[in-house]
Amino acid sequence: MGSSPRQRVLALLLLHPNTPVDVSKLIEAGPLDGPEQLRVLLEELRDLVDPHRLPGVDGALIELSDGRPMLCLERADLDLFRFEDGLAEARKLRDRDQRAQSAEAYRTALANWRGEPLAGLHGPLFDKARRWLEDLRIAALEDMYEVELAAGRHEEVLSELSALTAQYPLRERIRAALMVALYRVGRQAQALAEYDDYRTRLDSAHQMLPSLALKALWARMVNFDPLLMLPVPATDLKPAPRPNPPVGQSVVVARALLGAILPVVTCGIGASVAFVVLAVARRRWRLLLAAAVYAVPSALFLFPDSTDAFLISSPLILLSVGHLLAALHAPHRRWWPRTWWPYRKRTRAAARIRESWRRYANYDPEAVRRAGVGRPDLRLGTDDGGLVELNGAPAEVLATLPGVTAEVAARILQQRLWPPLTRVEELETRGILTVTDDLRDRVLILPVRNSVGAARQNPMP
Repeated sequence: MGSSPRQRVLALLLLHPNTPVDVSKLIEAGPLDGPEQLRVLLEELRDLVDPHRLPGVDGALIELSDGRPMLCLERADLDLFRFEDGLAEARKLRDRDQRAQSAEAYRTALANWRGEPLAGLHGPLFDKARRWLEDLRIAALEDMYEVELAAGRHEEVLSELSALTAQYPLRERIRAALMVALYRVGRQAQALAEYDDYRTRLDSAHQMLPSLALKALWARMVNFDPLLMLPVPATDLKPAPRPNPPVGQSVVVARALLGAILPVVTCGIGASVAFVVLAVARRRWRLLLAAAVYAVPSALFLFPDSTDAFLISSPLILLSVGHLLAALHAPHRRWWPRTWWPYRKRTRAAARIRESWRRYANYDPEAVRRAGVGRPDLRLGTDDGGLVELNGAPAEVLATLPGVTAEVAARILQQRLWPPLTRVEELETRGILTVTDDLRDRVLILPVRNSVGAARQNPMP
C-alpha cells in the first residue's frame, strides 16, 4: 500500500524535530503541487498532532516568519530522542566500567526500535534517512555486544551474534564479537573459520583487507592467548585528573612582575621564600638548594661595611630574577625533552632513535609497520630504541612498559580491539592507567586504516 502525502510530510518533520524544514523539501517529499497544497496539508497535520490546541494557535506544529514549518517535541515524545538519551547514559556507564548496568541501558535504549524505520516510505530523502537510522542502530548494537562480552556474557549473546552476523556479514565489529564469543565457549576452529569467511566476503566484494585490530585478534586466537579467554575484571580505577584551566593574560603579567620585582626589592630573600613554596607545592626538593643559594645576598647585606658584599650579591640577585621567572612559567612536570639531557649516554642514544622513528612514522607509517618498529616480538632486528606499538604489541611486550602490569596489559588488549588507540592520552580517558613521562617516551601509535564495518555517522537529509 502506498503512502499518502500527509504521511510523507509528517515523517519528514519527525526526522527533523525542533528544526525548521525547508518548504522545497516538504513539497518534494509529498510530492505536492505547490506551497498552497502544503499549507492545506499542514493545517490538517496541526489537527492531527495537536487536536486540543486553541483556535488561532499553532500548537506543536508552528510556522516561522520565513514560511518554514517546525514540529516542536519534548524529549519523551519521540522514540529517536529516547534512544539518543538512553545511548548517552549507556556510554556514560561504560566509561565508568559499570558493565552490567551499561549493557542493560543499551538494551533499554534499543527497545525503542520497533520494526523497520520509515516502513512504506520510499524516495531519495527517505532512503538516505533509513540508511542513517540503520547505521545508528547497528553501531549501538556493536557497542552493546562489546560491553556484554566485557561482562562475561559470551554464552548468552552467542546466538544473537550468530543471527546478526548472518544479517550483516561485512560488519567487522559484529564479526569480531562473534569470534570472541565462539573462542570463549571453546569453539576455536569455528572462530577462526569466521575470520576466513570474512576475508573471503571482502575479496568477493572487492573491499579492503581486515583491519589491523581484527588481524591481531585472529593472531591471538591462533596462539591460544589465555588473556582472551576470560574478560578482564573491573578494577577501581581513579578517573583521570582534569587538565588545568588556561592561565589568563593578567595572571601571566602578575607572575612576570613577581619574578622580576620580588628578588630586587627584598635583596634576594623574596626569591628564597618563593623557591621554598615552589619546592613544597611541586615536590621538587632540589629547589630548596636554589632557595639556600639565593639567601646569600640577604645575608651579605647584613654586613654593609664589606667591600665584596655588593659585588657578590648583585649577580646573585639578577640570577634569581631569571631563575624565578623560568620556574614560575615552567609546567609542573619536566619541561625539557629527554633527548636533550637524559640520565646516561646509552639512554640518550635510545631516545634519539625513538624520536627519529616517530618522525618517520608521521611520514610513512606503512614502512615503519613493515620494518617491525615497536614490535620487538617480531625479531626483525630493527633498532627502534625500545619503542612499543600500543595497537600491535602482544601482552608480554606491553608488560615491559613502565607502570604497565600484566592486568593493565590485558586491559589494553581488550580496549584496543575496537576502536583502536589513536593517542597515548586515551589510556587515561578510557580508564586504563595514568600516562607518565616515562611511558610517553616509550610508546608509539601507528595509524590504523578504517575498516568496512566502521559505523558511519551520515547526516540526515
